[in-house]
Amino acid sequence: MAKKIFIAIIALLMVAVIAFYVYEITVNKVPYTQNLFRVIILLAGLAASLAKLITGTGGRRQPLAAFESVYKEELDGVFTEEKGKRKKLLQAIRFHHEGKYIKAVEITSHLFKTSEEKADICASGLFLARALTEMNRYYEAIEIYEKLIRLEPYTGRYYSNMGFCLKETQKTFEALECYQKAIELNPDYAHAYNNVAALFFEKGEFEEAIAYAKKALEIEPSLYPASTYLAVIYTLNENEEEAKKYSHMAISSGRNPNELKNIINYYKSAFNTEQG
Repeated sequence: MAKKIFIAIIALLMVAVIAFYVYEITVNKVPYTQNLFRVIILLAGLAASLAKLITGTGGRRQPLAAFESVYKEELDGVFTEEKGKRKKLLQAIRFHHEGKYIKAVEITSHLFKTSEEKADICASGLFLARALTEMNRYYEAIEIYEKLIRLEPYTGRYYSNMGFCLKETQKTFEALECYQKAIELNPDYAHAYNNVAALFFEKGEFEEAIAYAKKALEIEPSLYPASTYLAVIYTLNENEEEAKKYSHMAISSGRNPNELKNIINYYKSAFNTEQG
């Protein structure tokens, strides 16, 4: 959501710059060459920032081979005999990372419907459901996960991801059941513990949130959403030492410092309002 807001702000700034330039020429009769260089430089800077936000690469697209490495587990044994379809799936994954979810859904939906091998169906279905989730199309994503679970009933990732979608549709009890099933099937799946921590955090049940967030970090120390929850909770509990510890951990794992500061301030303000 924050990424979309920043993209919109930059786009509006670009429009404002152009509008001001045109206004100066047409209304104030300023020679078009007077501010042209400044406008070009400013627009170029904004365009570069916009490209970096959209692609995450400063305008340069990530090679498909990079996603082969990142999603090695999910892509293992997928479309091994159909290189063209494997390339299509990798392209969809790249679209997903670029925030182009509609394109990602178009490709993965076609692969999901037309594939015959179980591994191919499950991989394309997983990335389809993830893209649908990013678009807030939770009910459609849940339907996909239900199909995947019927094909691979012992995969904790499907239950964990479906639990998130259920939580977003206000089905908290069903979401918790999914998370617990995910943990039962895959006790070392850190994201499931993090999802439970998020659920309890949002309910204000901090002791439970702390326990699950710490378990997630035991398994995957770089999972910064979990360390973020802990930083916020310990800040609200006025435990400065622990708040500092987990803030540092979150930032070291990739959380943007300003973003973390804003998150903490938001919950401090909300907490103080409730207390008042």
